[in-house]
Amino acid sequence: MKSLLKTSLLFLLIFTIHSCTEETSESIIKLEFNHNVDGDELTLHYGEYLNDAGNSYDVRKLMYLISDIKLEDNKGNLHQLKDVHFVRVDENIGLELDLGEAIPTGQYTNITFTFGLDEADNISNRYLNDPFHLAMVWPDMMGGGYHYMKLEGAYNLEDTTLNFYNTHTGKFMESQRHIDYDIPIDLNIANEDATIMFNMNINEWYRSPNTYLFEVFDAGIMANDSAQALLMENGNNVFNVTIE
Repeated sequence: MKSLLKTSLLFLLIFTIHSCTEETSESIIKLEFNHNVDGDELTLHYGEYLNDAGNSYDVRKLMYLISDIKLEDNKGNLHQLKDVHFVRVDENIGLELDLGEAIPTGQYTNITFTFGLDEADNISNRYLNDPFHLAMVWPDMMGGGYHYMKLEGAYNLEDTTLNFYNTHTGKFMESQRHIDYDIPIDLNIANEDATIMFNMNINEWYRSPNTYLFEVFDAGIMANDSAQALLMENGNNVFNVTIE
């Protein structure tokens, strides 16, 4: 009798564990990072983009950090896709990312991520051994940690004078300026491949709710907390996410 009871309990335990285990998909899930200016694909050194302030400008360098990328399913469960990801457009770094891991099957309704790094991660030398460390380090005298973004290029004033801008975002001292995104999606992960596309519209950095003037902020904004706050507000509209 005891032997039969033990066998029954063992069978029940195995069944319970099997029932609670998430099924994983064999689908290939990729992340893709695209960049445009009001729908026109970003072309570096192309000098005819027009922002809302009337500046004709080009983009010569673009690099940024995205962190804590997660999918949320229709039951509220979160699945982390990537902790920190570095994109550098001018060197074709990080534009595509094959997750290369099993993702639970199911219906996913939201994707969340942070543009930049939050307080817990934005610490000087935290990513000392990562390839982006030297490119993105933020001076300790300005609060330390890392740049969230370096967006650089040249623009023309009405008299066609060529000037240079550096849209460098990050925290200033204790003012954290990272941006948290929570975007609705419709993604069913079963056995079909899917690409999650992050689409950045460059002009949105300079548009809404604040019209950003290159000639006011120009090339030196790292220690300008007003500029950082303005860009943080505008940055909430920069990304959308689509699924293919």
